Amino acid sequence: MKQHPWIIAHRGDVERHTENTLPAFRSALERGADGIELDVQFTAEGTPVVFHDRDLRRITGQRGNLADLEDKALDTLGLRPGPDQAGFHLPTLREACECLAHARVPLFVEIKTDALPHHQVPTAVADVLRDSEAIASHRVLISFSEAALRIARSHARVPVGWVLEAWDIASRERAEALQPDWLFCDTALLPPGTAPLWAGPWDWAIYEINETGPAGALARRGVKAIETGRLSVWR
Repeated sequence: MKQHPWIIAHRGDVERHTENTLPAFRSALERGADGIELDVQFTAEGTPVVFHDRDLRRITGQRGNLADLEDKALDTLGLRPGPDQAGFHLPTLREACECLAHARVPLFVEIKTDALPHHQVPTAVADVLRDSEAIASHRVLISFSEAALRIARSHARVPVGWVLEAWDIASRERAEALQPDWLFCDTALLPPGTAPLWAGPWDWAIYEINETGPAGALARRGVKAIETGRLSVWR
């Protein structure tokens, strides 16, 4: 295991641009990120869009939920200016994946579970797979939802990553049953110490790490990748 894990840009280069936007993704690639994570929610019509929150306010300054918007509203839905003081439109998943089609790094596409109650899970997964076809060679579908990941595997040979909600025996047993390609874990959930993380057929990714200090210790515990919101620390 190398001393420093891969560096995954969490929602793109959020130091320079609004999260989950095309400029944020392009900048992350330009700065040498080893991978990019992006989030998927759905409009009222079921169109996958790249957005983290269910609620619109934090990113757009507007009231309401993304799941209540019709597709035509996306054209006029502006995002708050990011660190670069520029505003950008909210990209669909198809737009983002076409932008990233020639990226030579893994792209981790997270289906947000708070979006799934509004849509049938099989339909949602099928729509995400369809709209991310441009990055089929280097995508990893991730989610807290085991059901979504099982469906993805049953319909396509797509690598999947399960995001842990807890660090306990039950979660380990569920991971062993699911056999994902990746396990993602919040750094706050990790047990202290230096013991190796659960062994299995998966690679480990830990989020969010914004300083270099823990990287070596995490690598020695078996971590392959870390998600960061501060690429400047690493690149």
